[in-house]
Amino acid sequence: MALSSCSSPWEKGEKFDFSTLERISVENISLERTVVAYGSIEPLVQVEVKSEASGLVSEVLVEKGDNVVKGQELIRLDQKLLNSRLNQALATKTSSEASLESSKLELESARRNMSRTEELVDKGFGTAEELLQAQERFKRAELTLKIQEANLQEVLERVNEAQEELNNATIYAPADGTVLNLLIEEGSAVSSATGGMGGGTSLLIVGDMQTMKFLGLVDETEVSTVEEGMDCNIQVQSQPDSTFKGKLYRGYPMGIDYGGIINYQIEVRIDNSEYKLLPKMTGEARFTVSEFETIGLPDTALIFEDSKTFVWKIDEKGTPKRTLVTVGKIGDENVEISSGVSLGDEVVNRPPADLEMKLIGSRSGRGRGGPSKD
Repeated sequence: MALSSCSSPWEKGEKFDFSTLERISVENISLERTVVAYGSIEPLVQVEVKSEASGLVSEVLVEKGDNVVKGQELIRLDQKLLNSRLNQALATKTSSEASLESSKLELESARRNMSRTEELVDKGFGTAEELLQAQERFKRAELTLKIQEANLQEVLERVNEAQEELNNATIYAPADGTVLNLLIEEGSAVSSATGGMGGGTSLLIVGDMQTMKFLGLVDETEVSTVEEGMDCNIQVQSQPDSTFKGKLYRGYPMGIDYGGIINYQIEVRIDNSEYKLLPKMTGEARFTVSEFETIGLPDTALIFEDSKTFVWKIDEKGTPKRTLVTVGKIGDENVEISSGVSLGDEVVNRPPADLEMKLIGSRSGRGRGGPSKD
């Protein structure tokens, strides 16, 4: 099967219209270099609220997104079981106090009995065995009293704990902020944060969103160029047309290895008094680390071949001419040009890869009866 071929106009010798090329002038430009950190937004202060009492949740008084003030009621636990625990502890306290009083009376009786027995023995009216029995009774009464005192102390501690749990049956906001997440609902079982090894049940998270922090990663080759106190611009993906001002608070010293690439975490503080930024938003922080004026071009006008750099310079007849240039400092988008072109010269921006073929085809067309070759 024969293959059909398709030739472009310049391959046929037709003249290419170079006026269609995008042109830009060599001019004084701002050469800016920035360092970008990628990360996410978090509240500067957020608190995970737990209960100091165990029980069942009877009322949830807030919802996610609610603004709260310090001391505001957030959650109430069912107080029936807590009241029962307290009443039981109080009843045990009453019984222990009665036992203690009885032990005190027994000790006093044993002391008097031992004293009378000693007098009788001294006068010859008592025996050594009777005295020994009186002394043993006194020692038993003394020991029983100590045990009752210890028991009462233990019971008082249980009463205090039960009273404290009852007092803690209402959970209050620890600080002004916004309810970021609600982790329980009415009827949920809650364990105390102060009892056991589990650390207690997390109830909700409250965060202060007036000041946010951006936690991002900077490549190890650039981390030395950003310093604490440096201003930056924050952009988040959810609001691409908005820019937020931030200030670098701190760079953390421990590097993080991601597949053999070392990054360092930075923290940027951001004023969020308008509440436009929300937790977990992702984006970037951009730091300007150098900026100066120079003669140059956008990097889109350059052609790199091996160690050389070229541009397509427009001559006085409007024809592009491949021209060797010397590149100085390099910015994010623009490049300093040290030699090869002058201020005011025009060059082709974003030159097509086949521009040289267009030139050859155009010149061939002139040789077939077109304009004479220059």
